[in-house]
Amino acid sequence: MATSDREKTSQHKKKAARPASKTQSDSTTPDHNPDESTKAVGNSPETSVLYIVATPIGHMGDMTKRACQILTSVDAVLCEDTRVTGMLMKRLGLSTPLMAYHEHNAHRVRPHILERLQRGQQIALVSDAGTPLISDPGYKLVQSMTQHGIKIVPIPGACALVAALMSAGQPTDRFLFAGFLPTRQKARCDI
Repeated sequence: MATSDREKTSQHKKKAARPASKTQSDSTTPDHNPDESTKAVGNSPETSVLYIVATPIGHMGDMTKRACQILTSVDAVLCEDTRVTGMLMKRLGLSTPLMAYHEHNAHRVRPHILERLQRGQQIALVSDAGTPLISDPGYKLVQSMTQHGIKIVPIPGACALVAALMSAGQPTDRFLFAGFLPTRQKARCDI
């Protein structure tokens, strides 16, 4: 065997012995988490997504890591009260722009939200506490966006309804939720 052939064989063996470098797309990498990439759900980038994000019910520990990642990556966060959500965002160290969406402006704001989503933006909807759409105008937003082909992605977390059911000591295999009691005493007495 010529000297140059030996060198080539030796170099080939060295290359074969080197471990293959891991790339970010290698799903076997322990630190790889597809949800951590901004603007992504699963393994592929998504646009025109409305995220429904649950927020804490009085305890910051109820906020999930995934919810924080989504609130960081979206273009805007829709909320009932920008002051309440603003305090939550500040405590979480997040600075995503907030936009008010509540029963008094929903009909006016919905077309603007649709327009932004149709341009490829991502928007999250939160409530003041717990899971959106339970006794708030969020269901109309979801209904409208679904009719226009916008993808809806729920981000589960704290839910006042389920929390109340868990602690009530009542059977949980079947239950009925007929809405929250009115805030005014006379309205509660009229029920």
